[in-house]
Amino acid sequence: MITENGTAATAAQPGRVPAILSALVVVASGVFILRLVLAYLGILPPINAGNPDLSAPGLIPAILVHIGIGCLLFGGVLGTGLSAVSLIPARLRLTRFDLLMVAPIAGLCLWIILCLMVRLLDGGSLTILAIALGVIAIRGRHIPAMLTGQRYYRANWTGEPVAPASASINPRTMLITAIMAIAFASNYGLLWRLPSAIPNGTLGLGDMAFFTGAYHSMKLGLNPFLALTIEGESFHPFNQTPQLLALGFDAIPGFEISLYMSTAVSLFFFLTMAFLIATLCHYRRSIGQPALNAGTLVVLVLLLCASTRYPSWIVETPPYAFGAPLALSIIYLIERGRQRTGFLIASLPLSVIAFGVTKVMVLPVIGCYAACNLCYKSWKDKSKWALLGLAIGGGLALTLAVILVAVFWRKFTSFATPEDIGPYSLHKLYYHLAKGTKFIKTMRKALPSLSMDIALVWVLFAVWRLRNIALFLSVLLGASLCFIYAYVFGPTAPTSFLLVFAWLLISARESTFNQTGAMRHLGIAAALALYSFLGRDVGRWEVTFVWAIPIATMAFTILKNVLDTSESPQPSKPKLHAWQYAVSMAAVLSIFAHATGELRLGWDDRRPVSPRLYDLWVKVRELTPANALIFTDQTGESVDRLVGWNDFSMTAERQFYISSWSTSALRGDKVARASRLEANAAVIKGDRQPQDLRLKRSYDVYFAAVRADRSVPVTFKPIYNNGEYAIYQIP
Repeated sequence: MITENGTAATAAQPGRVPAILSALVVVASGVFILRLVLAYLGILPPINAGNPDLSAPGLIPAILVHIGIGCLLFGGVLGTGLSAVSLIPARLRLTRFDLLMVAPIAGLCLWIILCLMVRLLDGGSLTILAIALGVIAIRGRHIPAMLTGQRYYRANWTGEPVAPASASINPRTMLITAIMAIAFASNYGLLWRLPSAIPNGTLGLGDMAFFTGAYHSMKLGLNPFLALTIEGESFHPFNQTPQLLALGFDAIPGFEISLYMSTAVSLFFFLTMAFLIATLCHYRRSIGQPALNAGTLVVLVLLLCASTRYPSWIVETPPYAFGAPLALSIIYLIERGRQRTGFLIASLPLSVIAFGVTKVMVLPVIGCYAACNLCYKSWKDKSKWALLGLAIGGGLALTLAVILVAVFWRKFTSFATPEDIGPYSLHKLYYHLAKGTKFIKTMRKALPSLSMDIALVWVLFAVWRLRNIALFLSVLLGASLCFIYAYVFGPTAPTSFLLVFAWLLISARESTFNQTGAMRHLGIAAALALYSFLGRDVGRWEVTFVWAIPIATMAFTILKNVLDTSESPQPSKPKLHAWQYAVSMAAVLSIFAHATGELRLGWDDRRPVSPRLYDLWVKVRELTPANALIFTDQTGESVDRLVGWNDFSMTAERQFYISSWSTSALRGDKVARASRLEANAAVIKGDRQPQDLRLKRSYDVYFAAVRADRSVPVTFKPIYNNGEYAIYQIP
């Protein structure tokens, strides 16, 4: 292998998973499998038998449908992106790694534009799929060349051509990655699906109810993009990518929006991350960087697993499932900018665009890293182009910031509280100590939050030891913003871990780690973050394993496969990979056990929502005209997800006078909220006429969707009654 000095690189074998650790994983997987089998046979009770049984007939087929949709989403976005970048002229001398890493950004942007244009022209999802697949078919002959590296220029750090690194990933690695992806997405879908035609859905993740509700609003129209829960308000265009892309698949038989969000989007995240990690590994080999040993690979895996606020966040906030992979692409462009300034110039504007359409709060960390590198480039090389890129990117970032402030300032300032400012662990400690809780019990309750805060400080200390100022300033900004106002800037913390992971994978040399001891500190910081997940996840501690085991298995398998650069490796013995097969078998069985009730995750007070409530909103959609205004008693002052924060009501796809105020300006305006709720109740009682209210839009007819046992005026015309809920037309 050729290095930047033209000499052969020493192949520092990554080393195999330590035998004792491999044996422990095999034993743990075996015990888990045996426990599931005994529960299935009825010899032992289900795991977490005290938890409610959320299994239901038809779950496995529904999950498989959405696994297929997730594969179609991944293949469609990546294929469209590869088709687009294949049009780049060969004279630009881009490497295949450049094309592969940029393809997800290009594909996602094209899909967003396609979904917007087709829906604005009243087209359907079949039209979107036909156009996307048509583009892939036209340019498809170029994709294998990009994936294998044929006919594409390769260069090392000096710009001299080098021998191509093998682009192959062995079948075992691909099989294990596929199994882990399916287990990852399936278990999240089974755990967090919302009420639907399949019974026993729950509302454990409230934000997910908002995102699925926004999809129902999009189906009615993108201009205006109405907030169906509050008459007179509209939704903002930010963080709407998952529901917008759902418009490209909702004609597929069996499509269900919450399973799409929890299963298909999770699968897209997993597969795209696996694809980009594998590409980065091949890139590292192609530029002559030395291999990494097993200890370093373990730290990389820990950092990747720590790149989330908590394990269920990938489902609760699905825009991050699109933002995280794009972050890897942007970081690659920044690092490539060391050889070709054009990549660095493009990185900051692309950051604003990429995270503006996915997860906005990923931008501060990645944007800061791009800006710091642009500043250094313009200062060191006196590059006017770098200065121009900094000016354009900075202008775009400033414009986006102004727009965000204009859209969200009034809302966030209206309901911000002192508890939102500062490290959350300090508020937790103060709260319990003020209540008179004993110190040891207080520490036990605050320890998960405290460990996350310590992890952020520790990773900052570790990065300082790496002597990379741009990396340090970016992580410092991410940690600082998270500490100052975690309610808004919480995503900057996991993005900091993701940035460090990508930088290490692309640029790191173990000699640097050995001199500074940074790798040991990075491992401690990531381990502290993972420990915090055990007590901070909105599910229970078991959900940390739903997240970490598939991610870790996928990442270590790919890193080990690609970065093992031995010219003549010893033949692999089956026992050396036994842990991978054991984990894969346990993952597959966990899906069936979860779907049939032998494995019950989540908390013990979690209860399924009545299927008759879902039926109510479906019947509102079916039995009322599009321009109807709905009044409901399924709201109130409480922050319960079926009361004041009832985003699930948007399933009806009709405008409510008020059903949820969780994302409304009313959340911080108690007087206006009370007035709106009072007027809503008065209409249902018959004390006020809907026509007498101050409405922002005009409506043809008015309806009430209420509990069946609620007393309503005799003038209300019965439309539907399922025994628990009823619909009336208001005269």
